[in-house]
Amino acid sequence: VQINFTFKCNLRCKMCSIVNLLPQAEELSTKQVFHIIDEAKDYGIKEVLLTGGEPFLREDIFEICEYIHQVNLRSIITTNATLIDNAIAQKISNSKINHIHISLDGLEETNDFFRGNGAFKKIVNSINILNQARSNNHFFSVGIACTVMDNNINDLYSIVKLADDLNIDVINFQPL
Repeated sequence: VQINFTFKCNLRCKMCSIVNLLPQAEELSTKQVFHIIDEAKDYGIKEVLLTGGEPFLREDIFEICEYIHQVNLRSIITTNATLIDNAIAQKISNSKINHIHISLDGLEETNDFFRGNGAFKKIVNSINILNQARSNNHFFSVGIACTVMDNNINDLYSIVKLADDLNIDVINFQPL
């Protein structure tokens, strides 16, 4: 099950239409998210994908991930990764999050065209921080989600090479 549980985001990506769709007051509460997780489990769903907006802007993100683990489901967070620093990476490593899925839509020039100046360097830095955090704890995997568009079609092979260089576990290419 995919839960879009925040509309807050620190980026304004050109292809994204989800940010700021609803006022903050209308976002799901922690209790509501727990209820959705319980219903998903009752239906036999095996994993919960938390996305948004930017999930790491929610203060309860690690509480929710712990709950997902407690009910024996797999947890995935899709993030733009620009907020991941050593402290967040340590919390990820200490939590029971199974997979971090990072949005990356091209090499530096292309990615920054879509996501904003400096986003690419922040993402690569965050991946390196995550790799360091998981060097002692291989509990979570790291992946890249790439939205395929006309503007980045020529970067796809290079993204695969970059992913290999950065020790990425999986890449998903998805159409816009």
